[in-house]
Amino acid sequence: MNLKQFAQQTQLLTSSEIEKVKFLAFYHLRTLGKRDFAMSDVATWFDGLDLARPNLSRLAHSIRQSREFVKGKES
Repeated sequence: MNLKQFAQQTQLLTSSEIEKVKFLAFYHLRTLGKRDFAMSDVATWFDGLDLARPNLSRLAHSIRQSREFVKGKES
């Protein structure tokens, strides 16, 4: 399954910004085994789906505040 198919099946495009990150992180974990990601990765993921680029500092703050994300090796 490619990224565009995954986005359609999960209704990623209609999700909130933080939900999009959660779905995309899951996709990259399952397809590439990528366990950690940086905000630059998130920007690349959004670009790959032709989504508007998020405000990375605001999104990083939201991710740090969320209990659904775990701080990895890289900060």
